[in-house]
Amino acid sequence: MASTDQMTEALEETADAARKSAARQQEIADMADEVVALHRTQDRWNTPPQTRQVRLVLTILATCVAQLTHVLSRLRRAWASTLLSEGLSLRQIARHFGVSHQRVSALLAQSPGTRASFGGYRATSGADDEGECPDEYRERGNLE
Repeated sequence: MASTDQMTEALEETADAARKSAARQQEIADMADEVVALHRTQDRWNTPPQTRQVRLVLTILATCVAQLTHVLSRLRRAWASTLLSEGLSLRQIARHFGVSHQRVSALLAQSPGTRASFGGYRATSGADDEGECPDEYRERGNLE
């Protein structure tokens, strides 16, 4: 249940960040349009008003990207942890994400509290795990 709560929290944070980002992106677009309009009246890009405006656009844009990157990372880790707690193998989780099982292992290694329940991030034998039940997977030492 804790993983489901983790996933719910991550999705709620994602929705909130997306809404805030949309508003910021409109603000950025408006500022960029103002800078272009200002440039049309002057032939140079290095005037003090333009410099201030461009720096502000860059700062707000960088902040927006950093916040979305943080939310994206948290959502990925939460989903991988949740799928793991539901008994999916690394390869099954990797298919959900469209990445390698090694990438999933690295992702889970970054997720707080997952290492203890994951038993050291051992990969499977390479065979397709689709028909394998969680108990068989645990017996092979991939989950505790």
